[in-house]
Amino acid sequence: MESLSQQAHTKLSQTFLSLPRKHGFHFTPSAKNDLYTVLFGAISASNKYNHLFFTHGLPRERLPDGSVDWSLVKAQGGGRKGGRGEACGHVFKKGEAVYRCRNCGLDDTCVMCSKCFHASEHTGHDTSLSVNGGSGGCCDCGDPEAWKQLLKCAIHSADVEPTPSEEVADPMAKDPTPIPDELKDAIRRTIGQTLDFMLDVISCSPENLRLKRNDKDVMADETSSRLFEDVYPRSSPDDPTEEQDGQELWAVVLWNDESHTFMEVIEQVSRATGKGRAFGQDVANKVDNIGRETVEISSALPHCMKVASVIEQIRLAVTVRSARDVFREEMCGVIIEWLKDIAGCKVGDDDNILREIICEELCKEWKRGSAGANAGVGLQGYDEVEDPSDMESDEDDSDDENAAQVTGFGAEDVALMGAENALEEILLLAGEDADDGGDMGVQVQQLVPVLNAAAARATAKTPTPPKKVHAKAHWLEKKPVGPTEVWEDTKKYLRLDWLFLFDLRLWKNAREGLRELYIGTMVVKPAFKRIMGIRFARVYPKLAEAFLIADREPEHSIILFSVQIFTVPSIATELVTRFNFFTVLCAALYTFFTYKQIEPPARVDPNAIALCESSSFKNRRYYHLFHDFRYLLNTDAIKKDIPASSSYYSQFFDFVHLFQGINPNKRISDRHVEYESDTWANAFNAIIQVSKVCKLFADAYAYASPIQVCSAISDLTKMLGTWAMGGDRMRFLNNEPKGPVRFYQPPQLITNRRVIEFEVDKESVSFHHPMHWLLISLVEQAGVLPADMIKQFVLEPCKRVGSVAGYHAFAEAEQVFLAIADYPLRTCVLQSQAKMGFWVRNGVSIRGQQHHYHETSIRVHTYDKDVLFLQLALCIVDPELVLISMMDRFRVPIQVVSQLQDHPAYDKEQYLYMFEEMLALLIALLSERSSAVGWSHEQQAGREIAHALCFGPLTYSDLLRRIPERVADEGNFEEILGKFASFREPDGLNDQGTYQLKDEFFDMVDPYFFHFSRNQREEAESVLRKRLQKKLKAEGKSEKDAVVVPALRPVTNGPFTSLGDVVRTPAFVSIIIDALDWVRVTLESSKAETLLDQALHLTILAMKQDKMDGRNAFAVQACTFSPVGSVDAEYRRPCILEQLKFFSTIEDVNALHPKISLVMNMLKEFDLQSLPENIRSDIFGRSDGEANPSATAAAAEAQRKKEEAKARQAKIMAQMQAQQASFMANMDWGSDEDEDMEDDAPTTGSTPHKHWEFPSGTCILCQEECGESQIYGTLAMVQPTNVFRETPFEHNDFVYEVLGVPSSLDRSAEDIRPFGTATLNKEVRSTLSADGKRKKVEDQGLGMGWPPACVRDRKVTTGCGHLMHATCFNQYHESVVQRHAVQSSRNHPENIHRREVLCPLCKSLGNAFLPILWKGKQISYPGELRSGRDLGQFLTEEVGAALGRYQTWGDEPDLQPEIKLPIKFNNSSRELWSCRTKKLRDAVTFYIEDAMFEPVLKALDENHLENAVSHLNFRQMRGVGGDAISESEVLYTMYRRFRASFSAEEERFRSDGGANIKGVEMCWELYASTVAAAEIAQRGSVLSQDPVPQTLMAAIPEQTLTMLKVLWESCMTFTTLGIRLGGRSQMMPECIKVVERTLTQIFFGHPHIDGLQEADGLTLDFKPLLFDDPFEVLVSTAYSLAPALRIDIRHILHLCWIAQVAQIIITIANEIQTEDMTWFKDHRIQAMAGSLQYPEQDLESFRNYTSYLLLHAGGNDIHPDVITKLDTRIWICMVEKYALPFLRKAAIFFHTGCDVEFSDAPRVNEDEPELVRLYRLMDLPSLTDICALHESTTADGIILKEMISGWCRHYHWYKHAARGMDLSTEQRSQLTTRIRLPHPTIYELIGLPRRLDILFEASLSHRCHRCGKAPSDPSICLFCGMFVCSQSFCCSEDGKGECNRHAQDCTGSIGMYLMVKKCVILLLYNGNGTFFNAPYLDSHGEVDVGLKRGRPQFLNQKRYDLAVRNLWLSHGVPSYVARKLEATIDIGGWETL
Repeated sequence: MESLSQQAHTKLSQTFLSLPRKHGFHFTPSAKNDLYTVLFGAISASNKYNHLFFTHGLPRERLPDGSVDWSLVKAQGGGRKGGRGEACGHVFKKGEAVYRCRNCGLDDTCVMCSKCFHASEHTGHDTSLSVNGGSGGCCDCGDPEAWKQLLKCAIHSADVEPTPSEEVADPMAKDPTPIPDELKDAIRRTIGQTLDFMLDVISCSPENLRLKRNDKDVMADETSSRLFEDVYPRSSPDDPTEEQDGQELWAVVLWNDESHTFMEVIEQVSRATGKGRAFGQDVANKVDNIGRETVEISSALPHCMKVASVIEQIRLAVTVRSARDVFREEMCGVIIEWLKDIAGCKVGDDDNILREIICEELCKEWKRGSAGANAGVGLQGYDEVEDPSDMESDEDDSDDENAAQVTGFGAEDVALMGAENALEEILLLAGEDADDGGDMGVQVQQLVPVLNAAAARATAKTPTPPKKVHAKAHWLEKKPVGPTEVWEDTKKYLRLDWLFLFDLRLWKNAREGLRELYIGTMVVKPAFKRIMGIRFARVYPKLAEAFLIADREPEHSIILFSVQIFTVPSIATELVTRFNFFTVLCAALYTFFTYKQIEPPARVDPNAIALCESSSFKNRRYYHLFHDFRYLLNTDAIKKDIPASSSYYSQFFDFVHLFQGINPNKRISDRHVEYESDTWANAFNAIIQVSKVCKLFADAYAYASPIQVCSAISDLTKMLGTWAMGGDRMRFLNNEPKGPVRFYQPPQLITNRRVIEFEVDKESVSFHHPMHWLLISLVEQAGVLPADMIKQFVLEPCKRVGSVAGYHAFAEAEQVFLAIADYPLRTCVLQSQAKMGFWVRNGVSIRGQQHHYHETSIRVHTYDKDVLFLQLALCIVDPELVLISMMDRFRVPIQVVSQLQDHPAYDKEQYLYMFEEMLALLIALLSERSSAVGWSHEQQAGREIAHALCFGPLTYSDLLRRIPERVADEGNFEEILGKFASFREPDGLNDQGTYQLKDEFFDMVDPYFFHFSRNQREEAESVLRKRLQKKLKAEGKSEKDAVVVPALRPVTNGPFTSLGDVVRTPAFVSIIIDALDWVRVTLESSKAETLLDQALHLTILAMKQDKMDGRNAFAVQACTFSPVGSVDAEYRRPCILEQLKFFSTIEDVNALHPKISLVMNMLKEFDLQSLPENIRSDIFGRSDGEANPSATAAAAEAQRKKEEAKARQAKIMAQMQAQQASFMANMDWGSDEDEDMEDDAPTTGSTPHKHWEFPSGTCILCQEECGESQIYGTLAMVQPTNVFRETPFEHNDFVYEVLGVPSSLDRSAEDIRPFGTATLNKEVRSTLSADGKRKKVEDQGLGMGWPPACVRDRKVTTGCGHLMHATCFNQYHESVVQRHAVQSSRNHPENIHRREVLCPLCKSLGNAFLPILWKGKQISYPGELRSGRDLGQFLTEEVGAALGRYQTWGDEPDLQPEIKLPIKFNNSSRELWSCRTKKLRDAVTFYIEDAMFEPVLKALDENHLENAVSHLNFRQMRGVGGDAISESEVLYTMYRRFRASFSAEEERFRSDGGANIKGVEMCWELYASTVAAAEIAQRGSVLSQDPVPQTLMAAIPEQTLTMLKVLWESCMTFTTLGIRLGGRSQMMPECIKVVERTLTQIFFGHPHIDGLQEADGLTLDFKPLLFDDPFEVLVSTAYSLAPALRIDIRHILHLCWIAQVAQIIITIANEIQTEDMTWFKDHRIQAMAGSLQYPEQDLESFRNYTSYLLLHAGGNDIHPDVITKLDTRIWICMVEKYALPFLRKAAIFFHTGCDVEFSDAPRVNEDEPELVRLYRLMDLPSLTDICALHESTTADGIILKEMISGWCRHYHWYKHAARGMDLSTEQRSQLTTRIRLPHPTIYELIGLPRRLDILFEASLSHRCHRCGKAPSDPSICLFCGMFVCSQSFCCSEDGKGECNRHAQDCTGSIGMYLMVKKCVILLLYNGNGTFFNAPYLDSHGEVDVGLKRGRPQFLNQKRYDLAVRNLWLSHGVPSYVARKLEATIDIGGWETL
């Protein structure tokens, strides 16, 4: 009888076979569920042990696709985590933060997850942060081999004290229950069986997805993919066979690649299937997310083939297979997810068994259950992934054929010879000369571009390797492996091997799943990780070949897993020492670059070449192989092993040899290049990688013995000498050298020395000499050896090379090494010539090569090595021979100066430039000694830092760009930087942190630093000279003597000890004399001061070298050596001393006189007794006048010329002064000073009122004065806003925030900001200190966002204040419209359909034009706040009479017959307003003279609302020209535009002036909202110099106050114009309705007025006062009720203030008793009561007043005990907080609308709260006074009490008015909505975490509601805190991305998002957008947009507040977006974000 395990095994096999047919060959969620059921049934022994897996029962929760969530990890509460003493092993998800620490990590591949990083100590370390791109990887915390020293982690370190939350083991607890053997067997069988099934299926899957197939091929594939029946038996003999299943349905599968866009895939799939665009989009999303998707399933194979052929037309990867096989592949994907899931779980109490068994089963052999027809790797060839630019066209082929017909040369011939050489051969064969212009010559010349193109294409074709290859012996050496285990047997393939090899045929999700499975199982187990490394290395060549050539998704390749293997020192060492992996990897690189194949070492062809034109060089994927190489070479144990074996360096030398001299350049002199190849870029890309590997390989010899180092140097020198002498030229035809080396004696030099004959400007020269760089790096490692020993090991192989005959002439050893050294010298000359522009006809490629060769990041491997090699040449061979070679290569000096015009290459300027370049190189060879003296890394880094910072402070990023990578990559770089430089943190909003060089390190700066350009050299010397002058001045010395003396360090040991001997050679002295001679002869015809300075610098260096060596050879030669001329042997040139004596008298070089004096003084320090007396007297005794007669004469002549020039200059200056005096005398400058005094004189009888003028000035368009001749105004922007927040009482935190509001918001609140909930994001975490002790640190997380539902919709007005004439503005607007029509493809910053336009000056956005029509105003205090009668008199005596006027007005039938007044008045007085036409004519004088408003004035005579506008004070306008009617039309047009900007109704503009003007309520609501927005923006901020300002007006910018005043007057004028238009306007009915509403709201309940006592007859048209905003009611009365009924606005303020307090109390009571409200129970709120102090009588009075209000307002709705639920002190505190904004807004209103100047008010007690100060300034009752009103017994008090009662009754009635009424749903919802109080706090955006990476973790928990995945590019809304997907294709809808769609729901027209992974803020406005620097800075004070630099980012709260928050509160987002778009030619697309 079968056991349960065997039964489960059989059932699982049967399920694998039959599941496809069961589900109709469609892999559905049901099929997935069935598969999981069988898998868990099998692993639990037929469900017998399910309880050990699912402790709470089988899962029932379902996923979005409908399938059951079988996640075992979730069922067990998160699965197994790495515990104490274990590796973390956390697998990084895509988008997760990955941390590195250079101080702790062994290399950059050692990473940590966020939890481990913050649980360990890294303070002061050089840390970096990156975002995981989805390539896998795991946390290395707990891995001892990953860290330089044991990393202390609070989570995983075993020796750390446990946290209190960790459970302590109970000593009495029982031992874990052992796992039954039956269950173990079931687990092992199931896992092994599933792995075998996967291999059985995948081994039959195609590897080459683009292999051309027909129907027969597909049928054959089905046949070969069938499972073996003996392994997968049928459940019943009646079940269908594999053949029947396989040929029933066929499936078309589309595969992902990285070269096609979404739109391409959607269009092609839609066209192929005919299923519509929605289906195509769904397929594209799934292919992108999963890696593949089934496009079509059909029983008709031809149909499937047709669909596939259509999809393949754009080179998409598609396969057609049996639906059965596709189904089984999907099963494999589920199995991978299942294995990955269970690997991190436990069985019973054993949390290791599953992981252990999975590892063990992976390391067993595959038991085949299928034919595995495609199991071989690469059997069908690879479909190479190529760039479209690499594809050859038929046209190119035809061009090649035509060229071959004309020339007789094919493309391959031209490739080998080069186009120029081929051209010469063709013409020679034709018997013509290239310059003759014959027919053949012309025809061939025209074909040169074609020849070049053909050559490039021919060389790009990688050659095929020969069948038989005889590799050199060192490639065939194999190390004994020793005793082997099963997994060490490289002849066998394990399951793990096959899974590696089958990686290419899997899809994205499966590949990622397997990689995570390996990490979660084998990587975290050291023993299995070693096995995995061995098996990975065993198949590495095949994996690398597939990756390099055919991988469609290279970022998901298993080859990237090498970072987990090769970075482990023990594994890497074993692979190299036991399994010969160094040779394998070296052979892989060698064969790839030669044949683009990965071959074993035995197939390394010694005759192969690497062509940089081939596709191998274009394929950047080879970078990964170099990275793997570097991983190996960074391992210390391997470094020690490499020098021990000569085969290693022989193999490496062979590889490097391939790149020696590649891509040589030849100067084109007779024409410009027509075809510029990009092969130079390919060459540089490869050579950068090679050079880095060379450096690491040479560093390995730091562990070598002297004989090992010398042996490697000797062998490499021999190989290099053979190459340099031309011995390899027949193999490397495309590289340099092109011919054998020839020696000759330069004819112009008087010497018998022979040098190499070579002209850089005529022959081929390459920038790439990696063998030279490797050799000099090896020599550096031999620095401790004696110089003679190194010289011997260098020259001895050169001697052997020179003695070999056959391929070059016999040469001496020194000549051979001179030939070797000549190549770096040629490169230096080429670089100089390229900088000079000598190679300009070669195109930009030569400039690019020259730039990259000397580029900062790689120069340490290229240029620096070449300079060091030339220094070695000076020490190895005769230095004079090297100097002669230098002169010969630079071709200076080759003859006397007088014959320079005959120079064969250079003109005079070019000659001078090259002379200077040669001296600069010579200075570098002498002074650059950091490598020669063996400086430490810290010294090298300090020198680089000093030379980068000597010019001034730099940011950290700029500093890194100026220093080599090798310096910055060291872990202690920041420590070194802190030693050499001081850091200044950023202060402003846009600046960055900078580093400045400390004063004591300026001495390290050498102005002739060999990396400085000419300009940098001069700038550095200027900086150092100024510092020296400052120092001399402090010491009391002459500043003129300041000379920067170069430092020269002695070389005491090593190969460079004889470097200074060059200064004592005659050639060296001759070079200096030649330079001085050139300057002397060409002094007047050329500027050669730089050359003279260089010669002097060389002289100083030479004398310092002499002094250092204790010799005087150079000093003697400087005084005596006089070389003869090269042409005239009798001509004797002056020596250095004579030349210097001459220049010391020349004024033209007086800037260098101090340096000349320094040289002379230095000569005096030498022992020159052996010199003749006359020479010594020239140095020590003779005066300058006696020095030389010729010099004296020259000096006299120079002085005469100087005096003549001064005389001419003085004459010209005298003439200019005379002309100026005449001009000033003839000009009448007026008497402005007197006029100013008159203006400033006080006027008799002046009042204390201040006069305020409206803005005036010049028009920014026409630049004419904006005065009284034309209408002018300013641009304004009316826009929606989301700053009006209402307190959400359902969130306790926001209520708690209210209680924390400071008592005075007009004082600075910087000490408590960020405020409120923005600070409730603190948390405490546990970490370890440096000594391993546990400590607590506070961290800042993501705060709470504001609920979008609690934002009130309003519009506000902003403006820039710039003035324009109305006519100019209209013309400008028309030009904007025309620009939109012309630039139709541009995304314009403004939207003309929304009437938007940019300010022409500041580019701020506007959509309205506000005319400025008024004279100045008198402002004073108290102004309108002063009243003749108090509130009591008003209520008792004036209200009745005032309301009687309303009754009379309302009865006028011609005014508004359709309005029925809901109230009646006792007073029947029909007194009309007293202001008549005459009085109005006196006030309104706008265009009186020209009768512009004559029709309007006539209409006013019949109007009864005259008093409503009687106070308007239009400015006088004189001298009006033009048509008055046209001016009127302009005015009406401006106000129609203004109305349209705030009206929801879209209105077309009409040309006539009679268009309707309406919208008075919206107009004044706009003003009220703008005032409220200004008040909100200034909470807690101070702008004035007064630290304790009188009111908040001092904190509001003057521009905002001016805009509010203009807006107030605009609203008044707008209302007036509408009223005066009479029947053509709807303004009159609107005004009457506003009067009715405000009258009803304010005076409801007045005891003297009938109809306002009860609610009978009232309608729902008017809200009660307590349901409305009291401040908006106050503003409404200011333009309607108050002027109409002659009511003092101060009394309305008094009543609204009382109503505001009542509204607050009632609302709080409602929020207490609202269901589910808990805020009043919050312990934080209750605890605040103890800190509040109020008198007991005030508390009692408040309770009584509250009871009174609730009794009348709530009735039975409010329970009486609501007062007791909240402490009375909290009640009062909340009322004070909510009431303060009302008084602040009222103050702004009275200042801007009523001309009250609060700054003139008497100073109040500054220590009092702002609430108290404001109600005293405005003479309002205090809160205590208001609470006592209900107890008043006076007549006015009783009236006021009744009014308060009436407000409450009106509120109660309105709230319940829906009962019994027939109302719409919208009306009913408005009635039942509760009051929300405006939030009175300091407004903040969402509180951001201190560390940006916290947002990475938070975004991973967010899931897209469409695709269910974490956002690939998450953005967080700064208002509500919601994560959205930015520009994600799956989340877009109707072309709008989720950011735009969310903004519509959350914030309206604007959006502010922090794009987490880009570290940038996205600003959106109505479909447009721009980016804004995020408020995150790194530790160096820099912004890192895109996180490219990878340093941890920390929140800068100051920038967040002042830049982002203020931009929001000032409503500046639209203008900022517009400005950014205006500055660029934007193409749009912002709506897709």
